[in-house]
Parts: sequence; structure tokens; C-alpha cells
Amino acid sequence: MSKRKSLKIIFGVLAILAPVLMAGFNYHIESTPEYESFRGYDLLNDIIFTRLGAEGFYRQPQDEVRHCSTDPACRKLNNLIKKYSDQNCIDRERDLFAIKLFKVENAPNVTLHKDNPVYLRLDSEPIALIYPEDPTAFCYAGTLGDLKDWYYYSRTSHKITVSSGFIIAAFIFGLISIIIKPSKSKKRKILQGCYRNTDKMIII
Repeated sequence: MSKRKSLKIIFGVLAILAPVLMAGFNYHIESTPEYESFRGYDLLNDIIFTRLGAEGFYRQPQDEVRHCSTDPACRKLNNLIKKYSDQNCIDRERDLFAIKLFKVENAPNVTLHKDNPVYLRLDSEPIALIYPEDPTAFCYAGTLGDLKDWYYYSRTSHKITVSSGFIIAAFIFGLISIIIKPSKSKKRKILQGCYRNTDKMIII
């Protein structure tokens, strides 16, 4: 088998394999715990939907400050806010000192085991950022609902980017496979030259 023909087969197989890998990523790999940990989605999910969204200490929501200096989930959340929030007061060069949550009256609650109520924070609850230089001042970053939207948007946009990469790769591999033409054998070329005359070409 000639080198050109081998390359044509290889690129043809890659063109078929790329959409298969894309489907595997979208329907399985993207939601595995290992990939979520690699992308930091597990940290964001924990801090947004559990630690900020529900009170695990079974108490009424209140004004509260959660420190971020040693919390990797908080730092991950800070990166998400810096990427998607359009508030001018956000310092995109510094790390956070803390996140301030504001009390909202009449928060809903759900009852879990042992009849303990867990009070849920409203999506309209404001979230503010506090920086180390001035712990008494804070910057309004958005609401809890905004954090959830940014989290989902981040995951969706990353999935679209990866899927687009697979589609582009499949197109390029398929195009290369079509462009590559199998070369004629060396023996055939020699015989074409030996048996050419003025009237016709004899090919053995």
C-alpha cells in the first residue's frame, strides 16, 4: 500500500471518528465527576447551589460574610464573576477577601430529615464582593440568580466550543482525505514511457 493511500485512509478514519468523539464528550465525558473536577465545576456547583443557595446550618438567612482567602471554590467563583459581571467596581486584577450575602425577608424553606427546615436564599438576593484593601467597603456584583446563570452559561459555552472544535476537525480531516490522490505505481509509469510511440500509448 502506497504512502498516499495510507494517509488517505487515516484522514478518512479521523473524519469519521471526530463526530463520534464529540457525541461521547457531550453525552458522557462532560458530566463525569473527573471532568467536572478538572474544569472546577464541582467547586462552583458546591458554592453557588449549596453554600450560598441553601443554609446548611438550619437557620434563617442573614447578612453574612464568607471569607475567600483560603477557599479554592471562592476563588473559582471570583473568576466566574470577573468574566461575566459588567459591574465597574469589580477589580479584575485582585483576589477576593470575602463575599457578602444580604438578608432577604420571607425566604422559602424546605424540610429534610428529622424535620429540620433548610432556608433557601432567593435568586434575587444581592451578592457583594469585599477586597483586602478595604474590608469595610463592598462592590455589588449581581444576584444569586446571576451566579447561577453565569455558571450554566459557562458550561454551555465550553461545550459549544469543544463541539465546534470536533466539527472543524472532522471537516478538515475529510477535506484532506478527498484531496489526497493515490499515486500511480512506479512500474506503470516506466511502462508508459517505454511503449509510447507517435500513434498511441501501449500500457501493459
